[in-house]
Parts: sequence; C-alpha cells; structure tokens
Amino acid sequence: MKNSHRLIAYILISSLMFSISACSNSNKYPIRGKFLFESSRSGNSIDLYMSKNGKVALIAKKAYYPEWSPDGRLIACVVEKQRDKIKEKGILLIDDAGRTIDMLEIDPAPSKLDWSPDGSKIYYARQRKDKPIYDDGFYVFNLSRREHGKVHSFDSDVQITEMSISPLGDKILYKTSEPKIAIYMLDLKNSEIKYLSNGVNSAWYPDGKHITFNTNIDEAGNQINDGYGNIYKMNVETGEKTIVRPVKHLMMLGLRVSKDGKYFYYTIQGAGGGQQIVVSPIDNEKVEIPVTQPIMTSSGFSQDHSPDWYQGD
Repeated sequence: MKNSHRLIAYILISSLMFSISACSNSNKYPIRGKFLFESSRSGNSIDLYMSKNGKVALIAKKAYYPEWSPDGRLIACVVEKQRDKIKEKGILLIDDAGRTIDMLEIDPAPSKLDWSPDGSKIYYARQRKDKPIYDDGFYVFNLSRREHGKVHSFDSDVQITEMSISPLGDKILYKTSEPKIAIYMLDLKNSEIKYLSNGVNSAWYPDGKHITFNTNIDEAGNQINDGYGNIYKMNVETGEKTIVRPVKHLMMLGLRVSKDGKYFYYTIQGAGGGQQIVVSPIDNEKVEIPVTQPIMTSSGFSQDHSPDWYQGD
C-alpha cells in the first residue's frame, strides 16, 4: 500500500512540475492551432481525438491515421466500421466536430494516407488481399472526379509503417518495417524509388527538399552515441545529412515538423507509462511543451499518439 501511495505521489509531483515548466514555456513559445491524435482514452479502443486550446474532445470512434486537409477544414482517417450490419472499410472524411462529410469505400482498407498539397487528392497505401500485413502499392483518389488510381505496385512483401506526400506534391516519403526497417522516397513523376537511410519517424520539412528522421544505428550497423541516437535533417536530392539534436527519449514516436518549420512535435512516454503529445522548438531541445497529458482509464494510463498539427483556427 505504501509503495502504491509513493508511486501515485511521484506521478502527481512529476506532472505538477512538468505543468509549471510547460506554462512558462508556453508563454515564450505560444502553441496555436489544433492537434489530431489517436488515443486509448476510452479504455477499450483506439479512437480519434482533437486537442485545441488545451481542451481534448473525442472526434470519431475507431478511426486511425488522422490527417488534416491543407486548409484545416477536413480530417481524413482510416475506418473499418459497422453501418447497418454492413462492414465498411475505407477513408472517412469528417470535420473537426466529427460530422461525416464523405466515405470513400476501399477494400482491403488503406494502411496509411496523406493529402496532396492542394487538397484535391488523397494518397494511400493499401493492404494486400492475400496478406493484409503487407501493402500492394500506393494509390490516389481524386476527390472531384471520384476516381481511384494506382501510382505504384510492390512486387515483394512490403510493410508500410510511415507515409507522407512532399509539400511540393511530387514525391512520397515512406518507411518500411519489412523486408527491412528503412526510409525510401518514390518520385511520382518517373516512379523511381530511392533509398534514403535506415531509421524511423521520417517526415518532410516544409521546403519539400529536406526530411527529418532519427536512428541509433549508422549504415554500417554501428550504434550511435551509445544511447538513443540522433535526429537528422537530410537533403533528399544530395543525401547530405546533419545532426539536429540527440534523441533523449526511448519511446519517441511520430516525429513531425510543423508547417512553419519552427517546431518538432512527437509522442513520448508520460506519467505512469502513458503516452503524450509534446511540441519542442527545433532551435531549443531543452523545451518540451505538452499538448496532452495521460489520463487514467480502465486499462491504465492513456496512450496518445500519431499526432497531426494544423497551425490555424
């Protein structure tokens, strides 16, 4: 009993100190806009939530891989839900109040998705029918024409775990977990695939010429820094990369760069083993401002992850 009381006290004190520090940093680095993220806050499922002005709201049940449209008016997410006893799979388009705008039925379901920079198309990776853990290629859906098209096929077992369209709309950045953990880039103009690096948490900088990612293993397989590795910035054309900062969290997930290019945002392990979303100025690695705080559920502390940030109203 005493140990459990100590644990609770430790969690409360840690959360309080983090909150005091966060308030100070929020004044210096005002975080505006709205965040989408997946979470286990209901205790028995992973659902879609939004954080705005410090308030968290449920947006959709059992909706995954959320992405803001470029104008911040719509949310695209992957769903597999029961409607009138018919199981629909595909991409759900909703507004920030959770109201359904459209349902793009796709079967097998997409595994990852992203918007084109002009908001007219949605690109996605789709599961294979024979082996759903793998993806059969990249597709695009033209919203005005209501047309699907395949832009690339995989001829081997490939599992896509990260995917994003370049801010210029000409390339797909993606990470595979199989056949190996690696980051690639598909040129949509000529269908050429370019290996970029080993690593995880791949994401575009807003200039469309650089990406960020992190790794603790170099190309020769040697451990970097005897720790969690580094966050890098890489020029996708020249391959030149520089160290931005060391990674200081064992469980850093979903690393992304804000649209204004000033912040990283990502998931870390929070109080009691839960996960939370934080924002950190790229030029100040000592500052981490919490977007969410883990809450206690029937299944333990909540897991908040897979964030997407729209820096507007």
